[in-house]
Amino acid sequence: MAGINDGHRQRLKERFDEFGLDALQDHEVLELLLFYGLPYKNTNGMAHELLNKFGSFSEVFVASREELKSIKGIGDHAALLIELIPQLFRRYSMDLMSERTRFDDRELLCEYVINHFIGQTKEHVQLFLFDSAMRRIDSIMLCEGRLNAVSVNAETVAEHVFANRALNFVIAHNHPSGDAEPTFDDLCLTRSIWHSLGELNREMVEHYIVTDGTCTPVLARAKEIFDK
Repeated sequence: MAGINDGHRQRLKERFDEFGLDALQDHEVLELLLFYGLPYKNTNGMAHELLNKFGSFSEVFVASREELKSIKGIGDHAALLIELIPQLFRRYSMDLMSERTRFDDRELLCEYVINHFIGQTKEHVQLFLFDSAMRRIDSIMLCEGRLNAVSVNAETVAEHVFANRALNFVIAHNHPSGDAEPTFDDLCLTRSIWHSLGELNREMVEHYIVTDGTCTPVLARAKEIFDK
């Protein structure tokens, strides 16, 4: 079906084909994406409204589906498409990193951990399992919600570690607020799990707090505070 916006759409697609995404402004990237959720609508105005409402390009992609649908013209299909993008990128990044056989480099390990939290707007706790050479065995979400001894404890971690025959493990949880400072509970639980699993000859390599695409290590602080 030909429409009044076909010429504009075609020009935008041709610019992307020739120069790539970096040649497009934020609203044009959103326009291009929305073409495929709203094939017969003018998406230019919606793209601008999304940026105005949520404040930035990245914030559009962490908005809830209901928030996205508050923009006139955006329904279930378009909202789901936008919501899908960060989750697709997270899956892609995790799969790409899993092809690297060893994670004994801390910078590489942090990158791998961070990828699991792309687009996550709720706090959750992730367990990463490795063999003796720091080759990945598995990653397991322990809980969704605040890290505490009720939801995560040494017994829970040990169960997964031994079931998967892991010798090394990493725990990570995110602070969606952006505050990278560990809480007292974070430190207590870190020390408890490190000590308990250490007695079973299983090494807690690190506990990371993930905020805004960065990793903050917790283990050394937990040891320092409680071993004084």
